[in-house]
Amino acid sequence: MRSMTVLFNILQKVLSGHLWLDIVKLMVISSMASVMIAIMPLVLGTIVTLLTENQGHYTGILYLLFVLAVLYVAILSASKLSGYWLLKIQSFLRVEIIKNLSIGYFRGMFHKEAQEFRRKNSGRLSQELNQASNEIYILLRKICSELMPPLVQLCTALVIIVFSGDSFSAVLFSLYAVLFVVINVKLTNKIVDRRTKMMKSSVMSYEILTDSLNNIMASKKNNNFGTLTERYIHRLENERSDQRAYWQLTGRQVVINAMLGVLLFSLIFFYNLYGVQRGTVSLGHFVMIVSYIMLLSTPVENIGMLLSEVRQSVAALDEFFSAHDIETNGKAAFDPCPPNDFDIKLTDVSHHYGEGETALAGISLEIPHGEFVTITGESGSGKSTLAAILTGTEASFQGDVTLGDVSVKEFGAGGINDFVYLVTQDEYIFMDSLRFNLSIANPNASDADMYQALKLAGLYTLNNEPIDLELEIGNRGETLSGGQKQRLSLARMFLRSPKVIILDEATSSLDHGNERNIYKNIRRAFPTATVINITHNSSLLELSNYIYIMSDGKIADRGTFDDLRHRCEYVSKMLDRPVIDAG
Repeated sequence: MRSMTVLFNILQKVLSGHLWLDIVKLMVISSMASVMIAIMPLVLGTIVTLLTENQGHYTGILYLLFVLAVLYVAILSASKLSGYWLLKIQSFLRVEIIKNLSIGYFRGMFHKEAQEFRRKNSGRLSQELNQASNEIYILLRKICSELMPPLVQLCTALVIIVFSGDSFSAVLFSLYAVLFVVINVKLTNKIVDRRTKMMKSSVMSYEILTDSLNNIMASKKNNNFGTLTERYIHRLENERSDQRAYWQLTGRQVVINAMLGVLLFSLIFFYNLYGVQRGTVSLGHFVMIVSYIMLLSTPVENIGMLLSEVRQSVAALDEFFSAHDIETNGKAAFDPCPPNDFDIKLTDVSHHYGEGETALAGISLEIPHGEFVTITGESGSGKSTLAAILTGTEASFQGDVTLGDVSVKEFGAGGINDFVYLVTQDEYIFMDSLRFNLSIANPNASDADMYQALKLAGLYTLNNEPIDLELEIGNRGETLSGGQKQRLSLARMFLRSPKVIILDEATSSLDHGNERNIYKNIRRAFPTATVINITHNSSLLELSNYIYIMSDGKIADRGTFDDLRHRCEYVSKMLDRPVIDAG
């Protein structure tokens, strides 16, 4: 009963109104086809009876025989035609299920925090979605096209056999069905557990595969192919072990079902054969019973396995939907809008990674609206963590960060991104055209807007070719240089309308002159925006209204450029470093 409730709740999330209608069509067509097939043995038995009991007297029954023969062929043809319609409906239904589930899955992922993507790589996440999509489609197909037909056929056969007066065969058919369900229900619980383990093992193998492909160049760099493959082979061996345990138990179920079918169907066969010899059972009835045995033996034997598989699929889907937020209708979020001119204030902000690892420790500072502020410090001092908190991608922190009078914790998922934009040195890049990669920032941007954004970002060529919006970019932007990736990230920013711009090492691959040109373009495009520059470089220090020096998750020093250049040892060392032309 619980499985049916879980199944209904899952289907409600991924099926829209017209898809429910398709399922009804599937069930109706499948049921009608099953009834027609179940009537065929009755028609065949009636023909045999008419032939055997009216030998030499065909004149009176020829018309009836002709009608029955036409009916038999018509039923056979209709059942074949119904198979075509079932496959057609299932094919379109599968695409719609994948679409609805994927959109809901993407939306759920869209609202998750960044930590979720650190725990699982893209291979694992995509495989989980792929398995869930297949499970729903296979589940519907099994119920509508594989489970329902033998059940309908069995019920139709029992009704026909009962009305034929053969109570013994009807009782054995019924007993077979009852024993079948009882035995398979007991076996299913163990099979579900083993199948769940097997499916998880498959997902883990795909995760290792994806990770291996993503980092295969590390193996090549160290000339070590063996370690890479040994890890994957070890994972596959674990998967094979889990599969073996599942198929062993499933095989036991198949053997038990087959033995039960042979026993009870043999009793029915020999009982009716003996009746024919004694003259108590007509040859036509015997042919009908034998036809039902042949018609139902294999499908009914499969009912046990199908019931088991349905429960397994429901259990797997229940776990998937419990682990992920499948938001088919979107998520309502409180997205307050700060005033046009607002200050940024951090009050006693702390953050910890794991146990005892402090990233930030009691940071308090205030950034006035429209100013250009630089945050610098050694690697690991907490600068990027601070940027993640300001952009809302890191929500698990103590203290408070306010934009105007509104805490960043009050913004709905993604709401803060409407006016705070983070430009990083390692941008997310799609394996698609340059146009698509820019349209992510602004789907309404015209070609002219995109070219202007690229110009402001200083991106005039790609791969030594003039800029072409249709240029295909490789996986994760591997076809671009570090500087081109940064410029693409900046171009996206120029297609937005941010009130706060955070540059997290966003120009580290650019030379001193280009870096200053980018800053000038930012100021021209967004004259009133607050700019927070997180950097190791000294090139823009003198343009900063205020500078914060971070060390070990704390503010070690702060002040204007003129103040710090004379009294801060860290700033003095920065200024003494030669400016490297990144090219």
